[in-house]
Amino acid sequence: MKEFEYRVISEKNELVEKLSKLKDFIDSQTFKALPYEDRILLIDQKYMMQRYAEVLVRRIERFKNV
Repeated sequence: MKEFEYRVISEKNELVEKLSKLKDFIDSQTFKALPYEDRILLIDQKYMMQRYAEVLVRRIERFKNV
């Protein structure tokens, strides 16, 4: 495996870990106590992180095809 492929896999793993923590936070009472705009921004962030993770997964899948 090439060095950049290891970096992409590491990036995806770190992102998935952060995304998991964000999802847990969104399920918490602390999140529910935040102002509306902050909650919306965090939900948007979660969506973007999910999409980013999906792109990284697709890139990793292509490593196997090259």
